[in-house]
Amino acid sequence: MIFDAQVLTRFWPEVVATSAYLLNRLPSKILNHKTPLQILTTQIDLSPVQMLPPRVFGCSVFVHISKANRTKFDSCAEKCVFVGYATHQKGIDVTTQSLTVYI
Repeated sequence: MIFDAQVLTRFWPEVVATSAYLLNRLPSKILNHKTPLQILTTQIDLSPVQMLPPRVFGCSVFVHISKANRTKFDSCAEKCVFVGYATHQKGIDVTTQSLTVYI
């Protein structure tokens, strides 16, 4: 994924986490076409699992800039690059050209 997306190698941890996120949400033939998360939730009590639509690693995304952080003539969104899914809340991780990471 990281080579196809042409993203810096400092994002390897995000690549591994994104791969695990997607693999745990894909049905498996061995599990009778159920996802690993579906099987796990039958064994232990888990909080509701957030399901976000899959995205291509390294694709362009636009982050909304709130009115408090912009003026009337500034743009209301900033173009960023998708680098993974947030771990502790519903959302995605993105980075900008200045290499700041938003959640």
